[in-house]
Amino acid sequence: GDNWLAWLKHHGHAGDTHVESFGTKQASLNAVKTGAAAGWVEDYELLASYARNDPGLYVIQDPGGVGVKLDGVGMHKNDSQLMLKVNLALQQLAASGEYRLIYNRWFGPGSATPVPLMGHIEVWPNG
Repeated sequence: GDNWLAWLKHHGHAGDTHVESFGTKQASLNAVKTGAAAGWVEDYELLASYARNDPGLYVIQDPGGVGVKLDGVGMHKNDSQLMLKVNLALQQLAASGEYRLIYNRWFGPGSATPVPLMGHIEVWPNG
């Protein structure tokens, strides 16, 4: 709720706003489709998949987003060998261009869940 209120304020909609929580994603979708809610905040990938199948829905493409969403790889805290291997594999994917191919397959403009590429993988030592 706080991220959404901050986004609304930043974009000039700080007036009489009301944030409500819905029990399910479907309830949120229904509230927007019936006009009971002006919009809802959810992971971009999910919103993109709904909007792709419904021309009455639109996903705001704000590079800053409404809130920060970080994805990562979970592993045991002291497993430096695995961490090194994962980091090197991610760097190789980015440096070779394979990351972009994979991203475009799953999230590119022609995919079922189009999501603008807004981040990058840091490639060391040259990135």
